[in-house]
Amino acid sequence: MKTRHLLGTTAAIALGAFAFGHGALAVSPASTTFNINATVANACTVSASDIGFTTIATGQIATSGTNGIKVTCTADGTYDVGMMGTNSGASALGVGNLVNGANTPIPYTLYQNSAASTVWGNTPGANTVTGQSGCSGTGTGNCTGTGSEQDYEVWAKLGTVPGTLHLGTYSDIVIVSVNYY
Repeated sequence: MKTRHLLGTTAAIALGAFAFGHGALAVSPASTTFNINATVANACTVSASDIGFTTIATGQIATSGTNGIKVTCTADGTYDVGMMGTNSGASALGVGNLVNGANTPIPYTLYQNSAASTVWGNTPGANTVTGQSGCSGTGTGNCTGTGSEQDYEVWAKLGTVPGTLHLGTYSDIVIVSVNYY
Protein backbone atom coordinates (compact mmCIF):
# COMPACT_ATOMS: atom_id res chain seq x y z
CA MET A 1 0.00 0.00 0.00
CA LYS A 2 2.92 2.25 0.58
CA THR A 3 3.80 2.09 -3.09
CA ARG A 4 0.39 3.15 -4.20
CA HIS A 5 0.37 6.15 -1.87
CA LEU A 6 3.85 7.22 -2.98
CA LEU A 7 2.83 6.93 -6.64
CA GLY A 8 -0.29 9.09 -6.02
CA THR A 9 1.76 11.73 -4.17
CA THR A 10 4.34 11.83 -6.95
CA ALA A 11 1.60 12.28 -9.57
CA ALA A 12 0.02 15.11 -7.59
CA ILE A 13 3.36 16.88 -7.18
CA ALA A 14 4.11 16.49 -10.90
CA LEU A 15 0.67 17.81 -11.89
CA GLY A 16 1.03 20.78 -9.53
CA ALA A 17 4.51 21.54 -10.88
CA PHE A 18 3.17 21.40 -14.43
CA ALA A 19 0.36 23.81 -13.62
CA PHE A 20 2.64 26.13 -11.67
CA GLY A 21 5.44 25.89 -14.24
CA HIS A 22 3.07 26.59 -17.13
CA GLY A 23 1.98 29.85 -15.52
CA ALA A 24 5.57 30.83 -14.79
CA LEU A 25 6.42 30.75 -18.51
CA ALA A 26 4.03 33.68 -19.31
CA VAL A 27 5.22 37.27 -18.69
CA SER A 28 2.86 39.07 -16.44
CA PRO A 29 1.71 41.69 -17.11
CA ALA A 30 1.82 41.79 -20.95
CA SER A 31 2.93 45.18 -22.25
CA THR A 32 3.52 47.28 -25.39
CA THR A 33 4.40 50.90 -26.16
CA PHE A 34 2.88 53.72 -28.20
CA ASN A 35 4.03 57.20 -29.31
CA ILE A 36 2.47 60.53 -28.53
CA ASN A 37 2.99 63.11 -31.28
CA ALA A 38 2.01 66.73 -31.77
CA THR A 39 2.75 68.72 -34.92
CA VAL A 40 3.12 72.47 -34.60
CA ALA A 41 1.89 74.12 -37.79
CA ASN A 42 3.07 77.50 -39.00
CA ALA A 43 0.46 80.19 -38.44
CA CYS A 44 0.63 83.97 -38.53
CA THR A 45 -1.38 87.01 -37.47
CA VAL A 46 -0.97 90.52 -38.83
CA SER A 47 -2.17 94.01 -37.95
CA ALA A 48 -1.43 97.45 -39.41
CA SER A 49 -2.00 101.10 -38.65
CA ASP A 50 -3.19 103.69 -41.18
CA ILE A 51 -1.04 106.15 -43.11
CA GLY A 52 -2.34 109.69 -43.04
CA PHE A 53 -0.84 112.37 -45.26
CA THR A 54 -0.85 116.02 -44.31
CA THR A 55 -3.06 118.35 -46.31
CA ILE A 56 -1.85 118.44 -49.89
CA ALA A 57 -2.17 120.96 -52.70
CA THR A 58 -2.36 120.73 -56.48
CA GLY A 59 1.10 120.30 -58.03
CA GLN A 60 2.71 119.14 -54.77
CA ILE A 61 5.12 116.21 -55.08
CA ALA A 62 7.01 113.76 -52.88
CA THR A 63 4.68 113.83 -49.89
CA SER A 64 5.32 110.73 -47.79
CA GLY A 65 3.95 108.95 -44.74
CA THR A 66 4.73 105.83 -42.75
CA ASN A 67 2.95 103.22 -40.65
CA GLY A 68 3.68 100.07 -38.71
CA ILE A 69 2.84 96.48 -39.57
CA LYS A 70 2.97 93.88 -36.82
CA VAL A 71 3.40 90.20 -37.72
CA THR A 72 3.47 87.26 -35.32
CA CYS A 73 4.34 83.84 -36.77
CA THR A 74 5.22 80.48 -35.24
CA ALA A 75 8.87 80.29 -34.13
CA ASP A 76 11.09 79.06 -36.98
CA GLY A 77 8.21 79.26 -39.49
CA THR A 78 8.97 81.07 -42.73
CA TYR A 79 6.80 83.76 -44.29
CA ASP A 80 6.81 86.86 -46.47
CA VAL A 81 4.79 90.08 -46.26
CA GLY A 82 3.26 91.69 -49.31
CA MET A 83 0.75 94.47 -49.88
CA MET A 84 -1.45 95.80 -52.62
CA GLY A 85 -3.97 98.64 -52.98
CA THR A 86 -7.57 97.88 -53.91
CA ASN A 87 -8.57 100.87 -56.07
CA SER A 88 -8.47 100.91 -59.84
CA GLY A 89 -4.91 101.13 -61.11
CA ALA A 90 -3.40 99.19 -58.19
CA SER A 91 -0.86 96.53 -59.03
CA ALA A 92 1.27 93.90 -57.32
CA LEU A 93 4.18 96.27 -57.98
CA GLY A 94 3.40 98.46 -54.96
CA VAL A 95 1.60 101.25 -56.80
CA GLY A 96 -1.95 102.44 -56.21
CA ASN A 97 -4.32 105.38 -56.36
CA LEU A 98 -6.03 107.45 -53.72
CA VAL A 99 -9.53 108.26 -54.97
CA ASN A 100 -12.33 110.62 -54.08
CA GLY A 101 -15.44 109.63 -56.02
CA ALA A 102 -15.09 110.29 -59.76
CA ASN A 103 -12.36 112.89 -59.23
CA THR A 104 -8.83 112.54 -60.57
CA PRO A 105 -6.92 109.92 -58.52
CA ILE A 106 -3.68 110.69 -56.69
CA PRO A 107 -1.01 108.05 -57.39
CA TYR A 108 1.12 106.56 -54.62
CA THR A 109 3.85 103.94 -54.24
CA LEU A 110 4.60 101.74 -51.23
CA TYR A 111 8.24 101.36 -50.15
CA GLN A 112 10.23 99.20 -47.75
CA ASN A 113 12.61 101.99 -46.75
CA SER A 114 12.57 105.71 -46.04
CA ALA A 115 14.83 106.41 -49.03
CA ALA A 116 11.98 105.15 -51.27
CA SER A 117 14.41 102.94 -53.17
CA THR A 118 12.84 99.50 -52.59
CA VAL A 119 9.22 99.11 -53.72
CA TRP A 120 6.96 96.96 -51.52
CA GLY A 121 4.59 94.93 -53.63
CA ASN A 122 2.68 91.69 -53.43
CA THR A 123 4.68 89.20 -55.50
CA PRO A 124 6.32 86.62 -53.19
CA GLY A 125 9.99 86.21 -53.97
CA ALA A 126 10.09 89.40 -56.05
CA ASN A 127 8.98 92.50 -54.15
CA THR A 128 7.70 91.39 -50.75
CA VAL A 129 9.55 92.53 -47.62
CA THR A 130 13.33 92.16 -47.59
CA GLY A 131 16.06 93.54 -45.37
CA GLN A 132 13.88 94.35 -42.37
CA SER A 133 14.01 92.62 -38.98
CA GLY A 134 13.87 88.84 -39.33
CA CYS A 135 14.04 88.90 -43.16
CA SER A 136 16.89 88.30 -45.57
CA GLY A 137 17.22 87.84 -49.29
CA THR A 138 14.40 88.03 -51.79
CA GLY A 139 13.18 84.42 -52.04
CA THR A 140 9.76 83.14 -51.06
CA GLY A 141 9.51 82.75 -47.29
CA ASN A 142 12.51 84.96 -46.63
CA CYS A 143 11.34 86.00 -43.14
CA THR A 144 11.57 83.75 -40.07
CA GLY A 145 9.03 83.80 -37.25
CA THR A 146 10.09 84.12 -33.62
CA GLY A 147 6.77 83.33 -31.95
CA SER A 148 6.70 86.99 -30.87
CA GLU A 149 5.51 90.13 -32.61
CA GLN A 150 7.86 91.47 -35.30
CA ASP A 151 7.49 95.07 -36.46
CA TYR A 152 7.83 96.29 -40.05
CA GLU A 153 7.56 99.78 -41.41
CA VAL A 154 6.02 100.73 -44.73
CA TRP A 155 6.53 104.10 -46.36
CA ALA A 156 4.02 105.54 -48.83
CA LYS A 157 4.96 108.31 -51.18
CA LEU A 158 2.53 110.28 -53.30
CA GLY A 159 3.35 110.83 -56.94
CA THR A 160 2.86 114.18 -58.59
CA VAL A 161 -0.54 115.45 -57.59
CA PRO A 162 -2.61 115.98 -60.75
CA GLY A 163 -3.50 119.45 -62.03
CA THR A 164 -6.99 119.72 -60.53
CA LEU A 165 -7.84 118.43 -57.10
CA HIS A 166 -11.32 118.58 -55.64
CA LEU A 167 -12.05 119.23 -52.01
CA GLY A 168 -12.36 116.08 -49.90
CA THR A 169 -10.58 113.01 -48.64
CA TYR A 170 -8.83 110.71 -51.09
CA SER A 171 -8.25 107.17 -49.92
CA ASP A 172 -7.42 103.57 -50.76
CA ILE A 173 -7.52 100.33 -48.81
CA VAL A 174 -4.26 98.38 -48.82
CA ILE A 175 -4.43 94.63 -48.24
CA VAL A 176 -1.47 93.29 -46.25
CA SER A 177 -0.84 89.62 -47.08
CA VAL A 178 1.31 87.36 -44.94
CA ASN A 179 2.06 84.18 -46.85
CA TYR A 180 3.45 81.52 -44.55
CA TYR A 181 5.12 78.27 -45.55
